[in-house]
Order: sequence, then C-alpha cells, then structure tokens
Amino acid sequence: MVDTPFGALVFTGTGPTVARSDPTNAAFPQGGLDTINTEILSLTLTGTMGGVYAELRAGMNAGVYPGLQRTRGQVQDKTGTPDGQIDFPANSIFDVFF
Repeated sequence: MVDTPFGALVFTGTGPTVARSDPTNAAFPQGGLDTINTEILSLTLTGTMGGVYAELRAGMNAGVYPGLQRTRGQVQDKTGTPDGQIDFPANSIFDVFF
C-alpha cells in the first residue's frame, strides 16, 4: 500500500533486496524473544500500481527524494528462549522510506 496525493494505491511487485544485520549488535532479548536490528541497504521492486508499471526503490539515498532516512527494521523469534540466536520461522518488520 502506497499513499499518494490521489489516495492509497496497492503496489504489486518483486525484485532484489539487500539487507544486513546491525554489525554492532548481536541478538538481544526483547519481550522474552531474541531480536536482531537490521537495515535494508537497497531494495528495487518492479510491478504495477493502479494498473500502471511502477518501480519502487529504497535504501539510504536510493529513493525518490535525496537524503532519505535509513530503512531500519528488526527480526525477532516467534518462540524460543533468549539464547542469542534467532530461531526460524521469525517475524520481521521494516520502516521503508521511498
């Protein structure tokens, strides 16, 4: 879902994504589950939005507007004990800036 000046549109697309874990941070317990801070370094999706071809890019300074914020997120265990290791399957969330 992308908010535009014309309202929200659904974007359907695929493409490569490069992400990394925060190199200064090992897994840490949060709410009883192991969590790793992450960052999307680059993301390029191509597809359609409102029936029209579209390309969405994200990552530091990769979007439409210069100086975009970093695209940070987290990966977190769904279950398990805090042991410094992410157990898969896991949940993931990112704040993505285009």
